[in-house]
Amino acid sequence: MLKTVLINMAILLGLFLLMEAAVRLFVPQIGPLGVDSSLIHQGRYGDTHGLARSASGSNYGVTTRTTPDGFIAYSLPENGDAGNVNNAGESSRVPWLLLGDSVTMPIGVKSDSSFAGRLAHAVSDSVKV
Repeated sequence: MLKTVLINMAILLGLFLLMEAAVRLFVPQIGPLGVDSSLIHQGRYGDTHGLARSASGSNYGVTTRTTPDGFIAYSLPENGDAGNVNNAGESSRVPWLLLGDSVTMPIGVKSDSSFAGRLAHAVSDSVKV
């Protein structure tokens, strides 16, 4: 009985590995998932980790940049590419801090398409997100 169970488990494991290899071979657009270590700074907040300052890396396949303060960088709607709302430097703007996990750094979503990015674009004249 034990021999039969072990043989069946070995066959299932072999089939699983074979299917995994076939998917990786025939569907190349499926890439590795996760967050690049360049975006994460271990021990940033004591015993916990946080976003690295002035970093760029992949966040589940989407390129993500951070500001010198260690926040997600968003494009300004006015210039569309080089600047970011987090570093605009206007003293008249009120700073907002958004706390959250997938709200502030969503999985596989461009920063400007996230809730925080859309909010930053909507209030960029008066608020620093």
